[in-house]
Amino acid sequence: MQSDQEIVLAAVKTRGGVLKFASPELQADREVVLVAVRQQGRSLMYASESLRGDRAVVLAAMENCGTAYIYASQELRADRDIAQSAVAKDGSMLQHCPEILKCDREVVMMAVEDDGLALEYAAPEVRADRLIVLAAVQENCLALKHASLNLRRDRQVVLAAVRPAVPC
Repeated sequence: MQSDQEIVLAAVKTRGGVLKFASPELQADREVVLVAVRQQGRSLMYASESLRGDRAVVLAAMENCGTAYIYASQELRADRDIAQSAVAKDGSMLQHCPEILKCDREVVMMAVEDDGLALEYAAPEVRADRLIVLAAVQENCLALKHASLNLRRDRQVVLAAVRPAVPC
């Protein structure tokens, strides 16, 4: 049954994660995998290596689950558009980005706007960027501990972090 495309398609339509039990041939079947990842993005982890490197499949997985980024191929994790899509959905995915993207101010800004604590994973020079740090502490005051020393001493940054509307 694990090799029966009709049965596996019916199963992954309701529970994408059952892709785990499909035959290797069906884990490499683009149609089956697309159905699975659209239903449950994290089921990308059970897709064949080649499909984890398929841009459309990875983007479909990340539509409902930013953490699917973890299961994308290294090549796609290094793709700026893919990384931006991931961090916009789940800022903590910045930790899984290649170092070059942790230096990318736009990618980091998207991450901290979703999760201020993602500032921890940014490159040191980006943690010294006032606008990025302000965005991070406005999203979560605890992000202040990941800012550069100079910005932790900056009055405006500290005020932004301690305002009552900021969740801690």
